[in-house]
Amino acid sequence: MWIERLDASHALDYRALMLEAYDLHPQAFTSSVRERASRPLSWWESRLISKLEVVFGAFEEGKLAGIVGLAFEPREK
Repeated sequence: MWIERLDASHALDYRALMLEAYDLHPQAFTSSVRERASRPLSWWESRLISKLEVVFGAFEEGKLAGIVGLAFEPREK
């Protein structure tokens, strides 16, 4: 297993894994699978190239198996 920062080239796999998570664990998210599934691929890509978010993927046998993300909020405190 290895971990790397995701970029726009990972958008399809990122979307698929996130939609699976929204479906299997709806209580863990503030958005529904239906809401997120309707987003265009460009929306998913933008999350991976944002300067205010960073998303790392865990890969096993060449397949994206897990995700963790950090969001930064530009706030005074």
